[in-house]
Amino acid sequence: MPYVHRLRRRVGGRYASSCFYVRRMRPAGAGGLGIPRYHQLDTHSCGFLAALAVVRHFAPKTGADDVLRVVAPSPASGCDQRHLIRCLKRFGVAAVYRERLGPRSLHRLAAAGTPVIVTVWPEWYGCDHWTVVRGLDRAGRVFLTNYNWLTRNGSMDWKDFLDIWEPRGVGLVCGPAPR
Repeated sequence: MPYVHRLRRRVGGRYASSCFYVRRMRPAGAGGLGIPRYHQLDTHSCGFLAALAVVRHFAPKTGADDVLRVVAPSPASGCDQRHLIRCLKRFGVAAVYRERLGPRSLHRLAAAGTPVIVTVWPEWYGCDHWTVVRGLDRAGRVFLTNYNWLTRNGSMDWKDFLDIWEPRGVGLVCGPAPR
């Protein structure tokens, strides 16, 4: 098993934490992003890991501690969308809410180097879960980060992805913030 990162920092009078590991696998043939596969080992830091994946995509030397201090996920409720967008902006990343995303638009965005943060909600989860689309391939597979029920190469079938994508067709399209 890869090195497990256990981060715990005091932020604004409380503690923020995350426990995760990283696999550096690029989606093969996915025309995808070089974002590694982060794996969350706690119950609350998916927003932090989505932010970390996107921030490091644009600024690879950004420290995980720096992102944790800004996102500061709550152990009770993680991180909501409005907070995630504000946090990304502090790192120079614009996250634009978009609807009607589908396989063509996600493939085109990944091929252009644009990550998209989405939420998934499998029926056995108690709440929604942040993940980042790393790419799509021609065989109809979606490559994600920080979702445990993927194949060995970090992908799942498009139809299975549609079953858990909630709200379906919605995502945060991320790019460098205008100056």
